[in-house]
Amino acid sequence: MIKNIRYPSVKALEGHFMDDASWIRETLKTKGLDGLDEPSKGFFGKERVCYENGKWAFSYVNTGDTYNPTIVWTGKSYILTTMGDMVETIERRGRKVY
Repeated sequence: MIKNIRYPSVKALEGHFMDDASWIRETLKTKGLDGLDEPSKGFFGKERVCYENGKWAFSYVNTGDTYNPTIVWTGKSYILTTMGDMVETIERRGRKVY
């Protein structure tokens, strides 16, 4: 079990998800990304991104567009960003993902 997992603050989540911020944070703490599969709230299931060698890079909640705000699991913490920004950051570091 991973200790000291970091979560986005409710305040940070409110900036993008308004009324769902507290629900998102509590769901992450109890069910992880799997719990955010809620199409009525704009969350369309957990997806994963892998490096070119097939190793897992990160998981995220599909929010309908590459540059919509989402929650990403890095293996150590949950962060508020976009899937597109995560991919661009990895690729700037010389790694390829799919």
